[in-house]
Amino acid sequence: SPNLHRVEVVPHGKMGRASARFGIRQFTCGKGRFWLNGAPIFLKGVNRHDADFQNGYATTVQSIWRDVMLIKKLGCNFVRSVHYTPSDDFLSLCDEAGLLVWQEALGWGNWQGQLNDPEFIRLQIEQAKLMARNSLNHPSAVIDAFLNEFGSSTAEGKELANMLIAALRSVDS
Repeated sequence: SPNLHRVEVVPHGKMGRASARFGIRQFTCGKGRFWLNGAPIFLKGVNRHDADFQNGYATTVQSIWRDVMLIKKLGCNFVRSVHYTPSDDFLSLCDEAGLLVWQEALGWGNWQGQLNDPEFIRLQIEQAKLMARNSLNHPSAVIDAFLNEFGSSTAEGKELANMLIAALRSVDS
């Protein structure tokens, strides 16, 4: 049962206005558990790809909402948006439904040569920061991840992971 808020800014003496919806929550981990607003929470969920049986990867807000409602109907409180950054529509609908989201920056099965490529590293850092920045006002976004199934046990992989963690924390501590 999320508590969502809206703020509207109306500049004095100028045309135009801006509004944004946001939520406030505290999500932490410790003592072998996750905690939501100070209460322990067991994450029960599924993975979700942003694809639809009728439209493929061109999902509509209606098909995303159908997925969110199916996930809730399963009794889940958590969804992993896999291998790429979720859309703002998906996060907004999860905010409304009270689903928590594990979001990921683009990456899957990246090979050793990519993990020490300066351009690949630069783009991964840029994308991780953008993902965190774009989801800051979404109370559903509680876990930021990156590079699923990459060479994290290698020296290059560990170094890149540390850079990405630092990049994410520079946006959202």
